[in-house]
Amino acid sequence: MSQAVITTTDGLRIAKRLTNHWQHKFQISSLGDTGFVVHFPSAEVVLLPSADALQVEIRPVEGGSEPMDLAKLQSVVASHIDRMAGEVFDYQWHDA
Repeated sequence: MSQAVITTTDGLRIAKRLTNHWQHKFQISSLGDTGFVVHFPSAEVVLLPSADALQVEIRPVEGGSEPMDLAKLQSVVASHIDRMAGEVFDYQWHDA
């Protein structure tokens, strides 16, 4: 699993905008009040907003329909978050 934590007070708004954007292409699951899961063919992208951050986790899916290209997925997720937020964040991805 790869993880990044973005410092922002707009985590929930960004997560909602991102899931609304991706819902036409991917299945989205709600984690109740804690966040969302975006189901990519090769991975699950978990968005966990809090009052002062947005935690992003990329989890490989065993037996997914495509092999996971982690670097590409990190780039896609980061660029979409930046676009939904209207600002550019510093992403420090690390294995969790």
